[in-house]
Amino acid sequence: MKIMNSLPVDRWMSFANNHSSANIFHTPYMMDVFKGAKDHLPFLFAAINEKDEICGLILSVQVKTLGSFLTRYSSRAVIYGGVLWKSSCEFDGLRELIANYDNFVKDRLLFTEIRNMDDAVNIRNHLTSSGYQYEDYLNYLIDLSDDEKTIFRSFSKGRKSEIRRAERIGYSVEEVKDIKNLSIFYGIMRETYSRIKIPLTDLSLFESAYNQLYNNGHFRVFLARYKGSSVGAIALLIFKGVVLTWYYGSYRNESAPSPESLLIWHTIKWAKVNKCHTLDFGGAGRPSEKYGTRDYKSKFRGRLVNFGRFTKTYSPNAARISKKAYEVYRRFL
Repeated sequence: MKIMNSLPVDRWMSFANNHSSANIFHTPYMMDVFKGAKDHLPFLFAAINEKDEICGLILSVQVKTLGSFLTRYSSRAVIYGGVLWKSSCEFDGLRELIANYDNFVKDRLLFTEIRNMDDAVNIRNHLTSSGYQYEDYLNYLIDLSDDEKTIFRSFSKGRKSEIRRAERIGYSVEEVKDIKNLSIFYGIMRETYSRIKIPLTDLSLFESAYNQLYNNGHFRVFLARYKGSSVGAIALLIFKGVVLTWYYGSYRNESAPSPESLLIWHTIKWAKVNKCHTLDFGGAGRPSEKYGTRDYKSKFRGRLVNFGRFTKTYSPNAARISKKAYEVYRRFL
């Protein structure tokens, strides 16, 4: 098995388009997005067999959680979307691919986290035998094959009430069609993430996504508007009929309904018009932990799935220091 760190775009896209488990994070487009984002550094590892076929790939992104603060203790890798492997290829090649990747990153990073977007059942044993620890991690998927009325009726009473009230008092939703207006979206995200005490990625990630993905239909941002002001926003990644709610949030206003339910409803309607078949909520937390966002997402009555995540720690002592540093850092957000 030959391990490559670059691929021709046409071969790469052909592999992703023809693999049933491929998602937006397995594409060269997302590698270019991460290349253009501050504090993100992508790495590609692709396995090529003796027939010159692409058997699998890992697109990993080094992310500095705390920016330049304590760089040694804030660099981790995330394999968004999971490891992709062709089932017709020998699985010895998968273990070789994983080993090659681990050898490259083990002295550079604290740990790697694999965030699956499907059940990864055919590769789970190979990951665990390579030292990756599995943990349950939930998500909700909404099937968009039903008509709008049927989908809306399936929502909880509270979600339907929020949407109807937002529409009744004059909320509207607009698409961001100029990169300059991403600053409005980012302002909403910054307020939202500051409120929940989670570091927010740099604006450059969204600008890079707009530059690389907007014209080919893989990226959209919508703003919720009320009385002339933007009050909520959602960013979407779109690939092969799946719409991923990548980032969303809103300003807090106790005197008006949250616009987030309306934004999700608008996304569903937009997705149906654009022939998409699934809305992916992008994660709903660990089942063993209380998670308010999971409770909120559950009210849209999507299908609850447990695709799990995998983690491999390369430096346990440094990882413990990193965790403490992150907890301290959050207090100042």
